[in-house]
Amino acid sequence: MKKPNIALLLGDCSGVGPEVVAKYLGNIWNPAQCRIIIVGDNLAFEEALTLTKTKVDYTIAENIDDLNLESGDLLLLNVPHADYHSIVKGKINLECGKNSLKQIETVVELFSRKVISGICYAPFNKGALLDGGCPVASEMEYFAYLLGVKTIIGEINMVDNVWTTRVTSHIPIKAVSDAFSIDNIVENIVLADGIIKQSGLTSPRIGVAALNPHGGEGGRCGTEEIDVIGPAVARGKELGIQVSGPFSADILFMRSFKGDFDGVVTMYHDQGQIALKLKGFERSVTLGGGFPVPIGTCAHGTAFDIVGKGIASETSLKNAMNIIIKMASGENEKI
Repeated sequence: MKKPNIALLLGDCSGVGPEVVAKYLGNIWNPAQCRIIIVGDNLAFEEALTLTKTKVDYTIAENIDDLNLESGDLLLLNVPHADYHSIVKGKINLECGKNSLKQIETVVELFSRKVISGICYAPFNKGALLDGGCPVASEMEYFAYLLGVKTIIGEINMVDNVWTTRVTSHIPIKAVSDAFSIDNIVENIVLADGIIKQSGLTSPRIGVAALNPHGGEGGRCGTEEIDVIGPAVARGKELGIQVSGPFSADILFMRSFKGDFDGVVTMYHDQGQIALKLKGFERSVTLGGGFPVPIGTCAHGTAFDIVGKGIASETSLKNAMNIIIKMASGENEKI
């Protein structure tokens, strides 16, 4: 089987992205698995190699047309900042936001030219992206915007073989109940089922979380479970998916980590994130669901508080890369 070409983005260069990329490439990456095209500022990458005392051999290309895949298994497509040396590390930076958007735009162009079959990126900062001119709320949504995705996309989080997706994401808690419906819960059930199958499981078991304490207590503590979530689960079953619920989120995650469920559909952001990060923050990864190309990243952020110390762990990036390489290799049926 031909090894895939994977784009690995440096992420926001005022954060730990370049450091974890350098550590991954120097300590973990096996060239027999894939060819990697680093996308980002070469100055930031060289600085990260020095900081982490890492040495790797790679070929630099200044633009896509100069990219020669036959020149080696590790290449860097340079996406320079306007003035890299003016960047103050560990803070939201307009210049880094603009460069982050350029990295995403560059990698989408690589995919459109059929140069790559998988994308993995080090952390971006949403504030910097928005300051830099991002027209949507997050990097995943920007990927979808550039790729022309019209169907539902979702952020899938995974740790220790438990996958989660969420029906609502970056909105206030007070808006959650009004933001979900039977249809979008079903869409997320289908999304979770599809991406878990893509990872290799043929018949994943999906659990759906309740919204209210104790699952709504039969309508005495909220009726969303009766009116919306329960009917969505029933419709998922009609589609042939092994789905059940709604369950109180605390019990659902306990059962999932014991092996009763492969996937969990949550109703809002922190309902799933808290459980996963407590279970294994450094091991967890984030994947994009509903895209025409496998996309993944670390579950952690830019970690401004430790940038430049050389102590950021590459474990989450390693786990994300392992999944993206597997998906891009065509080992399993695509969604």
